[in-house]
Amino acid sequence: MGAAERTVAAVIVTFNDPVALDSCLKSILRQTRLPETLIIVDNGSSPPAVLPSGLGPQVELVRVRHNSGPAGGFADGLDRFLRTRAELAWVMDDDCRPRPAALAQMLGESDLGDVVLLPTLVSAGLAVKLPAWCGVLIPRSVVAAVGTPRRDFVWWMEDTEYIQWRIPQAGFCVRYCGAIVDSDHPRRLGEKPGWKYYYEARNATYYRLWLNGGNRRKRMSRLLIRVPLGIVLRGEVHAMKKVGYHFRGVFDGVFGRLGMRVRLSEPTRRGCDRSWLSSAVGCRRRRRKADSIAPLR
Repeated sequence: MGAAERTVAAVIVTFNDPVALDSCLKSILRQTRLPETLIIVDNGSSPPAVLPSGLGPQVELVRVRHNSGPAGGFADGLDRFLRTRAELAWVMDDDCRPRPAALAQMLGESDLGDVVLLPTLVSAGLAVKLPAWCGVLIPRSVVAAVGTPRRDFVWWMEDTEYIQWRIPQAGFCVRYCGAIVDSDHPRRLGEKPGWKYYYEARNATYYRLWLNGGNRRKRMSRLLIRVPLGIVLRGEVHAMKKVGYHFRGVFDGVFGRLGMRVRLSEPTRRGCDRSWLSSAVGCRRRRRKADSIAPLR
C-alpha cells in the first residue's frame, strides 16, 4: 500500500466556537484528498456543538460534559482514534483551516515509516513552524507507543510536551513538510485572564525543570522576572492579582502539582483568590471580587 492510500482520521477539538468549527469543517471537506473519518471532540461547549448536515466522511462526535482543556480534548480525540481502523491521525484545533491540497501533500511527503509530519502555519500573513495542534499527521504506531497527550497539563504546552518532547524521546522522527494550514488564532488577542497566566507559568516551569531542561536559566529568568514585570508595566486590569496567579503557577510547577487546579473560566466570577504564597502557607484570605476565576475546591 502506498502512502497516499493510508486511511486517515481527522481529529478536531472544539470549544464554544461554532463559527471556527464550521470554517474548519468546510476546509476539510474541500480537500482534494478527503480523510476517511472525522472525529470531532466537543470539549464541553455550551450550548453543545451542532454539526452541519452533509458531512462526507464517516463522522464521530465525542461529547465531553465539562471543558477539560485542550490537553483533555486531544487526549479524548486520540483515544477515539485508536479505536478506529485508521492508520493516521490528522489532528487540529477548530481554528485551523487547511488549504485544499494540505492532506494530499502530507500524504505525498510521508512514507510507510513512523514519521510525524507538521505543516506550515500561516497566521496574520506570517508563516511559522510550530509543534502544535495545527494539522499534525501522526501514525497510529506512534500514538500506540507513546500514549495520548497528558491530561494533567490541562491548558498550555501539552502539544509541546507531546510533539516536541515525548515523541522524539521515544525515537520517532518529527519533521515539517510543505503543506499549509491557515489560522487567525482569534482567542489569543487582548488581555489574558488570571487562569491563563497560572497554567502558562505552571506548565512551563514543570516542563523546564522536570522534562526538558534546555535553556533552563534563560527560560526561568523570563518566568520569574519578565512575565510578572510585563503584567504590571502594561497596566493590565487587576495586574497584581494576575501576578499572584503567575507565581502560584511557578510554585505548583516546581513541586509538580499538575491537574486542573484552577478553573478554566472567563473573568466574570466572584470567589476566593489565593495567591501562590497563601496556598503554600495555608493562610486564608478575605473573599473579594476575583478578576478571573476561583481555585477549585
